Order: sequence, then structure tokens, then C-alpha cells
Amino acid sequence: MLRAGDLRHRYEYQEKLPTTEGRDEHGHQVENWTTLAILYGAEKQLSGTEAVTAAQLYGTATHQVQTRYHHELTPTTAGRLKRNERCLYIASINNVDSLDKEWLFVCGEKLDG
Repeated sequence: MLRAGDLRHRYEYQEKLPTTEGRDEHGHQVENWTTLAILYGAEKQLSGTEAVTAAQLYGTATHQVQTRYHHELTPTTAGRLKRNERCLYIASINNVDSLDKEWLFVCGEKLDG
């Protein structure tokens, strides 16, 4: 169970959405990461054994982020959690015990700002 004091990190839940600018100079659809919600969570860097196990299931997995459930948001693995300049790309989302009380995100970190 989450306690309010554990939720000390502020994350922007973002998804890549097409923009109204259309296409770039190479003809590719222009997309921007758009913030859809602000979530507060507890972050845990996975230990060696946890990271290996998670990587076997999800690919690159370096962190777990636990947040409260947000009724107006449907996160997907196409999204990311951004904290300052750190980007945690979502590999898995678990609605803990299917109670709509908290989410557990398994993520891989990329330092791309």
C-alpha cells in the first residue's frame, strides 16, 4: 500500500502525439511528447537480479515506479514518465491487485531529455 510520504517524485506522463505542423523536411510526420497527466510516485532502481528478471519479460528494464491510480488516464507502453530530464520509457503497467488504487510501472531509462 502506498503512503503519501513515499510519493515524493513528480512525473509527467507523456505520449508521443502528432502535431499540427504536418511533416518535416524529410516528409516524416512531426510528433511531440505531450504531457497528459502529472503523477507523484515512489521510484525504485531495480537490483541486478530484479533487472535481469524484468529484462527477460519486458526487454530493457531498469526502474519501477509506483503511483496512485488516476481515473482519467489510460497509460500505455507507448508512453513515458519524465522526471526533470530523465525519461523512463514504460515497458509494463500493472493495476495492482486490479483494485484501481495504484499502478506499478516497469520502465527502462534513456537519457534523451
